[in-house]
Amino acid sequence: MLDSTGLWINNPKRSWAKIIENCYHIWHKSEKPRTKTAVGEEITKLGVRDVLNTSIIDRRYEILAKKDAATAEEVQFVQGLKNLDQGGKEALFSPFFQLKGFDGCADTPVEVLHVFLLGIVKYMLRSFMKSLPAGVLPEVMAQYESFDTKGLNVPSLRPYYLTKHYSNLIGKDFKVALQAAPFVLFEYMSEDERLVWSALCQLAPLVFQTHIADMDAYQISLRQLVRVFIYHLIKSTAQWVNKPKIHMLLHLADSILRFGPAALFATEKFESYNGVLRKSSIHSNRQSPGKDIGISFANFRNLRHLVSGGYFFNCIANVYQTASAKVLELFANSPSVQKSMGYNAENLDNPITFKPTVGGRRIRKAQHVTIPSDLTTQLPGHTFKQLPGIHITRKDLLRFKSNQGARLELGQIDHMWEARKERRAKFVVCLTPFELGGISKFYNMRETRRGGPGRIVGIRDVVSTLNVQHDCHKGRCSIDLTKKRKLEREAIGRYVGEVTHTDNVNYIVNLASLSSVDAHRDYSGVPVEAVDCRKQLRGVHEGLAQWHLAGTKTGPPEPPVVVDPSLL
Repeated sequence: MLDSTGLWINNPKRSWAKIIENCYHIWHKSEKPRTKTAVGEEITKLGVRDVLNTSIIDRRYEILAKKDAATAEEVQFVQGLKNLDQGGKEALFSPFFQLKGFDGCADTPVEVLHVFLLGIVKYMLRSFMKSLPAGVLPEVMAQYESFDTKGLNVPSLRPYYLTKHYSNLIGKDFKVALQAAPFVLFEYMSEDERLVWSALCQLAPLVFQTHIADMDAYQISLRQLVRVFIYHLIKSTAQWVNKPKIHMLLHLADSILRFGPAALFATEKFESYNGVLRKSSIHSNRQSPGKDIGISFANFRNLRHLVSGGYFFNCIANVYQTASAKVLELFANSPSVQKSMGYNAENLDNPITFKPTVGGRRIRKAQHVTIPSDLTTQLPGHTFKQLPGIHITRKDLLRFKSNQGARLELGQIDHMWEARKERRAKFVVCLTPFELGGISKFYNMRETRRGGPGRIVGIRDVVSTLNVQHDCHKGRCSIDLTKKRKLEREAIGRYVGEVTHTDNVNYIVNLASLSSVDAHRDYSGVPVEAVDCRKQLRGVHEGLAQWHLAGTKTGPPEPPVVVDPSLL
């Protein structure tokens, strides 16, 4: 929240007890006659809404509006509410109100799937794609076709689907679109739109970062990037304030400080694993798979709660009960039972150092090369075998033409080899080094250039993989119908558009990558310009003016000078 001088300030923290009190107040007010409109206004004024109690209130108003036409069942429903009101009033409200030790204000994390991907990213992508002329969509599809996914750890792109069905994407599709946006959509954006998207693309990697080495430094960077993004967003139009998820983004830093990395406490993380879903769907009678999957998820959660020593309330005995010590020992002392539920204590207590392994598919004929003379000179007496790829971590795979950072230097892989001498073997990488460039004003990302003689490095010197894209803006690359369209991995004789690069020298380090976040940020070193108080206020003023000029139904009811007198 901004004060009148443009400084960021925090609102007083809400009290969970006060929220419960306000919900009870709304219920008592609804019991009075002719209060339907007043109750709705009170809910808006207090900013609280108990979904269970609100649905009961609405149902009660519907029945009372029927008067004598109400059925006997409906009359009984209203009478039952009166009885509950006199006795067990707690049943009329959310059961979370009765949960001891739970604070709804402090114990509710910001859920990044719905707040960020299915919220902010979805809003912005839809808004931009709707504004594009129909004739530009084939070009956008061609840009997706030419987007290089190496180093991103994403599934294969679906350019047609991402372009035509942008309104029906799911979370993982929005992740792909977000990482590709600078190199696919920036060419069709105005400068103000690029500033908003550039701020979003720099913010996203921090939102989905799973390992935070320095929490204090992370918090400073995250809060700064959130404020920069909101500044550019509101400057484009203040209409975005109507979206509650924009406000929720301000609470993300506190949520991460309390619960840890946001991607690790996602509420639907468990259900996102395809293996769990597949097991629940296949091992069913196929009559009602949705119901079977729901029951399986509930059983998994109950079992997890049980073996963790959790308590269940016994309605018959009116007491809380937990599993016996023998049941807890069965889980605690049996690694096979632990692993069947996705828990591996050995990795948590003693993390296993990952050893590089051969990965990737077979080498294509065009990728086969003779053994470099420099390699035989450096490693005499070894036999060599060309490799399709090398896993340097469980997720990072070095592949042909992928870019990797070796001791803070960047290079593109030409080929990889296994050098073997007697029983010993080592992996080596032949690469073309890249030079560090300036910061691109168009992409607001680090430029890099191919240059220098080839080098040979050991696999132990490879730090991580980076995603690097061709600088098509500087190269003025064209789009041509030169790519064969494939169906089930087979060419079907039709061609689709793809970008024809004018050179193989100038590239951009993709700072929007959600993989190897620290490596991308450390190598790029792109500074974040802080927004001062005056600039912040000017942005709000411009956003209010744009909102008023748009003339939307949800626009400010008064001219901007009335909403904010300082505009005078």
